[in-house]
Amino acid sequence: MDEPLVTIRLAANADRRSLAELMKEFYAEEHLRYTPEVERAAAQLLDTPGLGVCGLIYADTTLAGYTVLCFGYSLEFHGRFGLLDELYVRPAFRRKGIGNLALEWAVAYCQREGIGALRLEVDRLNTLALSLYERAGFTSAGRDYLTRWIR
Repeated sequence: MDEPLVTIRLAANADRRSLAELMKEFYAEEHLRYTPEVERAAAQLLDTPGLGVCGLIYADTTLAGYTVLCFGYSLEFHGRFGLLDELYVRPAFRRKGIGNLALEWAVAYCQREGIGALRLEVDRLNTLALSLYERAGFTSAGRDYLTRWIR
């Protein structure tokens, strides 16, 4: 069987329902809480391009996943940096190179925007994702992200 033609296009406001469906799948799989705040943050991302972009991943004409690329600023990273905040490929489409293509898309997007570093966060127990990221050239900085919720 031939591999599907994979395309990634930027999500727009008209894609909110499809994006929410994918996000709910991802959050359930990762044991994350999908809340109204998450949905509002996704809407804000779609409404405010300076914050980042969301790419919808298609295998032929079927919605196969999504990726979220956010933008930050850091002196350590010489200005703007990309944060691959979410990458989800539906189970039926895994192990077909789609995750790697999504990573290449994110890197190319950062290059076009003059962004010199791309970061991501991965669960240490998710060996499949960790392997994908390492093969794509991501390395550990030897430090952990720590979080303090303000709200």
